[in-house]
Amino acid sequence: MDKFINNNNNQVKSDYIITKPKLIENKMQLTDTQKIKFGFDLNDSVIDVVQDGYSICYGKDILYTYGIEPCCGLVLCDENVRILFHLDGSISPKDVLDITDRIKLSPNAIVIVIPGASCGMPGSFNYKQIEEDYKKRGYEVITQRIPATFGFVKLDSDKVTIGTGIDRSLDVVLPIPKRKIQVQSSELNGGTLQKLTDFKNELLNSNNYISGKRR
Repeated sequence: MDKFINNNNNQVKSDYIITKPKLIENKMQLTDTQKIKFGFDLNDSVIDVVQDGYSICYGKDILYTYGIEPCCGLVLCDENVRILFHLDGSISPKDVLDITDRIKLSPNAIVIVIPGASCGMPGSFNYKQIEEDYKKRGYEVITQRIPATFGFVKLDSDKVTIGTGIDRSLDVVLPIPKRKIQVQSSELNGGTLQKLTDFKNELLNSNNYISGKRR
């Protein structure tokens, strides 16, 4: 098996180099200093999505990435899951699809492609291709370019905010679907209450019938 020596004088297997993922799943929070800098509350749960990284959220965490200039932000969401990517030119659309296809988004998923101010230049992420790839999968695709440098994307549980640190008046806010889990929970609670009410009425009617016979 082929090996080479890295800068730390350690042997590394060549097949590890080949299979090492280009995109890394991010789970670390912004530091308290970063939260203050970007206008978050210290109690907020904010996942820091770095360059060539992504994060998947099924709960109420906020996903956040910044410094998008030649890079491209990418949001995918349906009723149950939210995903945020920060993509540069070393990442191919296939790298992204390999991850998102495993998640099995619902047919009504929304894809928001968010090119940075200079994204589209040679060597940057091929956002046009990813648009076409997701359209072929039947997803609704929206493209919203960041108007200036210092671009950021903030993905909340109910909306995505796209903007630039230079001028926050340029922020674009797009709503995302309500969580299916919450809808199902409400429907279940309502159905359970109705069943309990029906059962109670049946018991009352039964008791009245028995009482009437005893008379």
